[in-house]
Amino acid sequence: MDPNQQELLANALSSIADAVFITDRDGRIVWANEAFSRLSGYAAHETLGRSPAMLKSGRQDAEFYRDLWQTPCMTSPRAKRRVAAIIFSRTTTA
Repeated sequence: MDPNQQELLANALSSIADAVFITDRDGRIVWANEAFSRLSGYAAHETLGRSPAMLKSGRQDAEFYRDLWQTPCMTSPRAKRRVAAIIFSRTTTA
């Protein structure tokens, strides 16, 4: 990816309304956008170096997380070799 594409991607991730964070290969958060901070209540600096497990609400059971990590985007060889990006969209229930 050339520098212009990298800048475009960085700007897109920073400005979208969905919460986005990026982890390193060890599963530690290395970056989060403003929407993540707004929706999660955590300032980006509070999440750096921590595991996404910090977001567990206690409302979901182990099966929910097992299914999440078995989705194709989380199990592909590319995802395992590269830095993982996890995108959470805030949803509401009636």
